[in-house]
Amino acid sequence: MEPWRPGTSVCLTLPGFSTKDLYPIRSPLVVADYVISHAKGRNVVEVGTRNGDLSACIAHFAHKFIAVEIEQSYCDSLRARGLHVLCKDWNKVNMDDDLPPVDVIMWFVWPPILSETWLRRLWQWRRHSHPTHKGRQGMHNSTEVRNTTLLICYDGHIPEDMRYLPLLASHYGGQVDRLFFDEGGAITSSRDPSYAHPNLWRPGRWGVIHVLRFELGPHLGPMPPQLPGELVRKIFQSVRPDWDWPRYGWRAGGLPPNSDHVLADRSENRTGRRDRKTGEAGPWS
Repeated sequence: MEPWRPGTSVCLTLPGFSTKDLYPIRSPLVVADYVISHAKGRNVVEVGTRNGDLSACIAHFAHKFIAVEIEQSYCDSLRARGLHVLCKDWNKVNMDDDLPPVDVIMWFVWPPILSETWLRRLWQWRRHSHPTHKGRQGMHNSTEVRNTTLLICYDGHIPEDMRYLPLLASHYGGQVDRLFFDEGGAITSSRDPSYAHPNLWRPGRWGVIHVLRFELGPHLGPMPPQLPGELVRKIFQSVRPDWDWPRYGWRAGGLPPNSDHVLADRSENRTGRRDRKTGEAGPWS
C-alpha cells in the first residue's frame, strides 16, 4: 500500500462484519479504530449510534459495550446485531443506575454546542463519584478510583465543528487527535458525495475527524464557567456561501456545461478507493 494512503480499518478484518450505512451518514470506520485503541478490554458507551456500524466493531474489542440510542427503529436495528442497547434519551440516563462502571464514552453530535452541556454533566458526575460503584447493570463493586475517557468527534468538513472545537478544547482543557481517512471519492456523482457536488457538506468519503479527548475523574478541579452564549452563537454566522454548481448548470453525475467533448465515463472517475485487505496496526495514525 502506498505510504501516503490511510490504513485499512481493523473492522474490515472481522469475520462477518459489514456496514449498513456509508459516510457521511455514519462516521468513518477510522473512528472505530481510534476508539478501540482507548477501549480495548474496557467498558464503553457510545451515544447516538444509528444502525451501529461502528458499534458492532468496537463491541468486538470492549469488555462491555452499551449503545445509548433514542430512536426506537435504531434500537431495534442494534439489537438485531446482538448489541447491548439502552433505548433512552441520553439527557435522562442515570450514570450510576442505568450503566455499569464507564471507562470510555464517545459521541458525534449535532449541533456541536450540545457537547458542552453533556461534558459539564459528566464533569460534575465524575468529580463527585465515589470509588465504589454498583449500578443495576453494575456486575461488580470496586474500591478502585476509575477515570472516564471522553471522546468527542468533529468533522473537518463542517465549519461549525471547526469553529466550536477550539472553544471547547481551550476552555475545558481537552486534547485533540486527528484521524485521516479515505473511504472513496469522485469528481462528480449522482450517488456519492463528490468534489463538484458535496452531500451534507462533504465533498467525498474522505477527510479528517478531529477527536477532542478528556480524562474525567475525581482529580478534576472546579468546573469552569459555561462558555459565553454570545461567543458560542457566532459559530453559526456567515458559514456557507450561497453557491453551488447546479445553479450554473452542472448537475450531479453529469458533465459541466459545454463539455460534451469530454468522455462521459471521466465524470465518474474515482479517486482514492481503499484496498480492503488487512492493514497494519494503527490505521488511524
